[in-house]
Amino acid sequence: MKLRWPWVRRALAQQHYERALAFYDAGKIEMAVADLSEAIRHNHRRADLYAARGLVWAELGEYPYAEYDFETARRLSGGAMIAHYGLGMVAYFGARYDEAIYHFSRALERDPERAECYYFRSVCHYENAALDQAEVDMSFARQLLPPEDPRQLDAARWLGVYRREREKIRRRPRQRPA
Repeated sequence: MKLRWPWVRRALAQQHYERALAFYDAGKIEMAVADLSEAIRHNHRRADLYAARGLVWAELGEYPYAEYDFETARRLSGGAMIAHYGLGMVAYFGARYDEAIYHFSRALERDPERAECYYFRSVCHYENAALDQAEVDMSFARQLLPPEDPRQLDAARWLGVYRREREKIRRRPRQRPA
């Protein structure tokens, strides 16, 4: 039965959204998806509901569902940061690095202080053999991460990998053109 009063539908959507967050925090991921789906059923125009469900789908490894939700969130929101970040993550896990770089870049246009966007864009550049850009992005990520964040150590490791790769390239004997 579809409710006719929009304020009731909005209130129900918010109630399901808040319950989904509680389920997610409690580790009940499938129940979070169900409540987010119910929230969307009550208010299908809220981009944040699709983005939240996309994040949960991505955590479950259900990337086609996540991609659909992030794309819907992007369309409804006019390109919200979280929608582009989510689409970037889906592309990253699908080894579609150019597409991931595009979406992480769009996310950074909307929120240039998001360390995770620089971090994953850096790894994508590395996978595309663009070591200079990979190093620049990972350096930005490290600057934005709090000092006590465990990702600091991981970012430092990546920077070491980039420098070693660059050193290998520099030491390779150059072939003369025939």
